[in-house]
Amino acid sequence: MDWLRKVIKGRERLDPEGYPCRIGALWTRLFLKNGWAMVAGRRIWFRNEATYQLYLKQPFWRAHEHRHLWQEQELFNGSTIRYVLAFVWQYIRYLAHDRAPLEIDADAWAREWVEKRDHGNPIDG
Repeated sequence: MDWLRKVIKGRERLDPEGYPCRIGALWTRLFLKNGWAMVAGRRIWFRNEATYQLYLKQPFWRAHEHRHLWQEQELFNGSTIRYVLAFVWQYIRYLAHDRAPLEIDADAWAREWVEKRDHGNPIDG
C-alpha cells in the first residue's frame, strides 16, 4: 500500500535550502502544468520529477517559492484556504499571474535574495 500512498500524496523531498517539497501527488498531476509549482499547506508542490529537477537548478525560482511559503505562514497566519483564495482573487482582479501583488512581492524578494547570495551579482531567473 506504500505505492498507493505515493500515488495519492506524492514523494516528499527537501530542497537545497531545506524547504519541504512534494512531487507527483495525484492532484498535481491533474491540475498543475509541467514547469509549474504551487505553494499550499507549507509545502511546494510539483507535478513531476522533471519540474522539480528544473526548480533545483534555478535559485531565483527557489527563492520565489520560498517567499510564497513565508506569505502563507506570515500574511495568512498559516491558513492555506485564505492564502489560495487570495491568489485566486488576485489573478481574477489583475487578469494575470504576473500582475498579482503576491507574485510581484515574491519576484522582488527573490531578486533581492539572489543578488545578496551572489554578493551583488544578480542572476537572471
